[in-house]
Amino acid sequence: LEPIITNTKNMIVFLTPSYLTRPWCRFELEQAVKHNLHIITILPNSVRFQDAVNSTKMEGLSAEAKHKLETVVAVEEHNSGDHFRTYIE
Repeated sequence: LEPIITNTKNMIVFLTPSYLTRPWCRFELEQAVKHNLHIITILPNSVRFQDAVNSTKMEGLSAEAKHKLETVVAVEEHNSGDHFRTYIE
């Protein structure tokens, strides 16, 4: 998986409440941070940011990964009638 990440410039994170509970998602996020990928975080309209990224779920993440998830700017977008918020650092 690391060779794929190192040959990528961007990473899209679909930030659901379970995202940070999944070991492979956390690994991919840490690798993206390690290799300075541009991280685009999509938060479903039905999900509150604080529910997806609470202090318990953030435990064990590097400071850099936490920073990437905590410093975002919200932009409303619409796609085929489905509403979602896109967060881009």
